[in-house]
Formats: sequence, structure tokens, C-alpha cells
Amino acid sequence: MTFKNFLLSALLVVSCVSGALADVTGSILGNVRDSSSAAVVGAHVVATNIANNFSKESVTTTEGEYRILALPPGAYKVTVTATGFDQFV
Repeated sequence: MTFKNFLLSALLVVSCVSGALADVTGSILGNVRDSSSAAVVGAHVVATNIANNFSKESVTTTEGEYRILALPPGAYKVTVTATGFDQFV
């Protein structure tokens, strides 16, 4: 085995091991709309893990969209609040 082949094999093994150690996360994406289907701007969205109460937040964009990224695996409760609207869970 040549040094070049050895180095290539070693790099392959290292890259496989580091990939196996990668975090597994999820995300919640959505739109907040009112009863007339208009976007709700600035709504506060909170995703709370049911098992451990861990939470992350987002605020809707001018299109009513939100993204909550890098969530650990689990079941989540999503709560949306906005001025002038009832809370939605």
C-alpha cells in the first residue's frame, strides 16, 4: 500500500467517524394566517418540548412565515400569540 493510498484511507475513516457523531435535529416551519387567509406579521411562535420543557422562539415575517431550527428530537407543543388575536396552541 502506498503512502497516498494509506492517507486516502485514513481520511475516509476520519470523515465517516465525524459524520456518525453529527447532531440530529429537526425544525418546525409554518405560516400564521388570520380567518381571511391574510398573513399575520409579528406573531410570536414558541415550540416547547413536551418531555423536558425546552423551548425555542420565532417571530413571523411580513409574509406570516416562521422557522424554528435546530430542535432536538421529540414531541413539541407550538403556541402562537399575536396582538388582537386569541392564543393558538
